[in-house]
Amino acid sequence: MFDLDSYISHYTGATRLERLDRIAQTSWKNDPILADQALALLEQQCKQEGNVIKYREIFEDPTTTTTTTTSTPEATTTTAPTAMEGEESQQQQQQQTTGTCASFF
Repeated sequence: MFDLDSYISHYTGATRLERLDRIAQTSWKNDPILADQALALLEQQCKQEGNVIKYREIFEDPTTTTTTTTSTPEATTTTAPTAMEGEESQQQQQQQTTGTCASFF
């Protein structure tokens, strides 16, 4: 049996995260228990180091969209759409409104 804790103890930082990620990816078919252990250690390590980028890369579904709203007790901030996004949104709203009115009459 492979001793993941012993093996991974020789690595730190980004190298440790990469090794755990690689072990998790390559061991699913042959040793799913090892893959689960590697993922658990990877999640723990990402949180410990505050590595949000790696955490999102591994644990968040890439098909979901993320929101850019940050909420704190002191203030809430939301990232505004770019000028281009705002223009496109206005054009879409106008087309929808015009289309609805035209079909109504």
